Amino acid sequence: MEGPENHEPENNLKQIFSMVAAGCIGGLVVLALLPLILHVVLPDIVAREYQSPIVLQAPQHQQTAIINAVDKVSPAVVGVTRYTPSPFRPEEELVQSAVGSGLIFRTEGYIVTNYHVIEGATEVVITLPRGEEYVAEIIGVDPGTDLAVLKINAGYNLPAAVFGDSDAVLVGEYVLAIGNPSGLQLQQSVTLGIISAKDRSLEVYDWVFGLLQTDAAVNPGNSGGPLVNTQGQVIGINSAKLFNAEGLGFSLPSNLVVDIIDALLEQGRVVRPMLGVVIQEVTPSLARAYDLPVEKGLRVIEAPVDAPAYQAGIRADDIIIAVDGHDIATLRDLRRILSRKRVGDEVEVVFVRDDDTRNVTLVLADLTN
Repeated sequence: MEGPENHEPENNLKQIFSMVAAGCIGGLVVLALLPLILHVVLPDIVAREYQSPIVLQAPQHQQTAIINAVDKVSPAVVGVTRYTPSPFRPEEELVQSAVGSGLIFRTEGYIVTNYHVIEGATEVVITLPRGEEYVAEIIGVDPGTDLAVLKINAGYNLPAAVFGDSDAVLVGEYVLAIGNPSGLQLQQSVTLGIISAKDRSLEVYDWVFGLLQTDAAVNPGNSGGPLVNTQGQVIGINSAKLFNAEGLGFSLPSNLVVDIIDALLEQGRVVRPMLGVVIQEVTPSLARAYDLPVEKGLRVIEAPVDAPAYQAGIRADDIIIAVDGHDIATLRDLRRILSRKRVGDEVEVVFVRDDDTRNVTLVLADLTN
């Protein structure tokens, strides 16, 4: 006769499973209610532990306009390297012949730099702050203002700087120069100074007037880099310094730079208005040698028949003494006036023929070609 069945092991397993299930359910309930419980029991600790991720800020002494301006602009400052044929193997090898700076002004990879940095280049290489290198396309150049526009294809949007209003700059205002003095070994160097003067002119430029003078250090290799105000706006492109003195750097004003950039992007060149004459500056010695009626002005050497000056009645040997109401003594005087004009504008020209002073009005034309 068989005895009764033993169900004790089976009951034990059921009890174990029931306890585990209850524990899991209880744990889930506790986890769900934990934030509410802790808010009541430990409110201060919860406030610290469950707050949004902390954004680390720089120490108070590093939260300055100068540092913020550097952070805004320096990612857009690049190295510009000019390569030309080797003097020993010109058909086979390119060698580095100059290094300067440049500024990205559009995220698509458009860069402005000085013309003298890339002048005569067979190849131009752009070095980004992280070390990436790209061969640049030359979009357009303007030797008269020492500016050039380049383009690289990085495959992604690049950081671009913002231009400010150079006409609003004040003498004494703090500024920064950012660039690559002495080459890429000192890439992204920053110097601090002030605007020392405005409206300077240098003979090295044909069509530049109103340069910004700064005592922020501008050295070889800084050419093409930005001059930046404390708002992080580019107010100039560093272009020249006087080597016989310290603290004399010069920048092309941003308003001029933007105008030249627009012209180069639209037409690949800068269209400038001309009178249509070949001229010679009159000096007192020249006036005495040729028995000229005046001792200053611009003597007309040639006036082509299809040019505006000839059509208005100006001829060879006439001496231009005023244009658009301004006295003219040098070629730079004339260029300064024409730099504010456009093709198609009318200007009044005063000239001397023999002992007779005459006035004519002519329409400025594009005689670049």
